[in-house]
Amino acid sequence: MDGNISLTNQSNTSSRFCKYDEPDTDIEKTAKRAVFVLFFVLGICGNIFVIILAAKYTVRKNINHWIINMAVSDAIYLISFLILEIPWLSDNKWSDCPNGMLGIVLCDILQFLLRVSMRVSLITLFVVSIKRFRVTTHTIQRSLPFTPRQLMTAVAVCWLIPIPITAYRTYGSNWFVTVAEAILLVILCCIIFVLSIITIRRLSQPHAIQAHLNQQRRNAQRRQMQRAMRMVLVSVLLYTCCWTPSLIIHVMFSLEQLSIQVAEIVNACIDWDSLEFIFDYILPFVNSCFSPLICIICLPDFRQAAKHVLCRTAIQSREPNSQNSTELQSHRVKPFILRSNRVRNSETKSSE
Repeated sequence: MDGNISLTNQSNTSSRFCKYDEPDTDIEKTAKRAVFVLFFVLGICGNIFVIILAAKYTVRKNINHWIINMAVSDAIYLISFLILEIPWLSDNKWSDCPNGMLGIVLCDILQFLLRVSMRVSLITLFVVSIKRFRVTTHTIQRSLPFTPRQLMTAVAVCWLIPIPITAYRTYGSNWFVTVAEAILLVILCCIIFVLSIITIRRLSQPHAIQAHLNQQRRNAQRRQMQRAMRMVLVSVLLYTCCWTPSLIIHVMFSLEQLSIQVAEIVNACIDWDSLEFIFDYILPFVNSCFSPLICIICLPDFRQAAKHVLCRTAIQSREPNSQNSTELQSHRVKPFILRSNRVRNSETKSSE
């Protein structure tokens, strides 16, 4: 991937011999590719499953639209990353993009989608946290479902916000993020975390719910919003844990020429290839894999819908087997009935 850091050349600049300068063995390459493909399959299946649950098997709520938006962005990230890593996966036997101008344009589009989708998930969590925080500013107001026009506008804003910066980074620089952008992403994660904590604490106060609602509806509304905010809180914690190491590595290498201390760290005898694989490949994929799982765990309607779909699939898979066993038993019973009838007829004739 062009946006990733070429870490091997950095350690080769050191005058000292480093055992980590040696290339990966065939077993190590195969293991890394297998883990990469495994996380890709899990992430794609999980996000598609959540999209199906939100669109078909759950009651339509505002939070469902944001969950679908995050799942789509995660799926786009996984697919774009996989296509860009085709040369590495095939040991340079296949190319990620065709030759010529078409290949250049396609690679730029994939890089652009990769960088935009990485930021859309965080912006979506930020929008949800702001919306829930505003609802609980004084008392919980019942939020009306979005109209199709409002929904399209909100989703478009989440995708349009990172486009200008991403377009500049894609066509004007080789770095995945700059120092300023990395700091901005970390600050955004902290804001989402603080807003989620404040919103959950406000929901625990007795006067947070409107007084004209009965106690049962108050409790139901409080639990619903608390679960949604817990989902946002856990999602942003997962996002922060999975993306912060990669941001630190990219910032450190972008500052290499400006800081002697950073250059000494970069040129130290460290297994940068393994760190790159973990920070740039595995951890972002872990975020995309576990993000849909968080929705299923934190939201009861998604949990029930998942159980319904999985149980129905299991029952449908058992029905052909039960039908085959029934047919087999019927085939076994019929000869026995025929034999018994023949014996009974012969006995009747002999008695006559």
